[in-house]
Amino acid sequence: MACLGTGKIVVSPGGRATTAKTHLWSLNGGDGLVLRGDAAGCRFLASMHYRIIPTDPEKYDVQEGRWRVTTSAYLYEFRTPDNAKLWAMHWHPAGRSHATFPHLHLYTVRPDGHFPTPRQSLESAVHLCIGMGGGAAERPVVHRARRVRGDSPAVLVLVRGPLTADRWPVTPGPAAARQDAGGQPGVHLASPQPAPLRLCRAGGRVGRRPIP
Repeated sequence: MACLGTGKIVVSPGGRATTAKTHLWSLNGGDGLVLRGDAAGCRFLASMHYRIIPTDPEKYDVQEGRWRVTTSAYLYEFRTPDNAKLWAMHWHPAGRSHATFPHLHLYTVRPDGHFPTPRQSLESAVHLCIGMGGGAAERPVVHRARRVRGDSPAVLVLVRGPLTADRWPVTPGPAAARQDAGGQPGVHLASPQPAPLRLCRAGGRVGRRPIP
């Protein structure tokens, strides 16, 4: 994530070792980070609720540790230099909103829309920021969202260019994709002629395992 800008993960009290409670981490204490590169001046915000739980030996290798971290909610958000929201990835299953499923907001396409997606990792949000011009560049990549617990995968094709709605057309997802209360289909982002994308070389990975 350092390739995007200057950032620090701030955790709530006890968030590094205390079990049996929900913790929160946030990027720069909730302020997010200001991007470098072609998207200089844009801001990326990220936060996550999580719990530290015992490792289930039937699902995971206990040789890697007797404890693991599981996500219970997340928020990833991209804002333009004038603080306008461009897109956001949300999952808040215990929230008051009807959209308790993982979803994507495309504010320049449909401001009140909740487009269903598989659960997204911090890495996928960082990659999308890079695809929109954030950070230094090194090698072309195309990232696809992983299949999560049998959900139909969404595909994010990362492209560079102006931050406008016509650069991010919305197309229907697979027929089996989940729908929200308003009947909206799952979506993926695509560009008919994606420009070359380059990814900075970051030191190490964020996390050791995919989100369960």
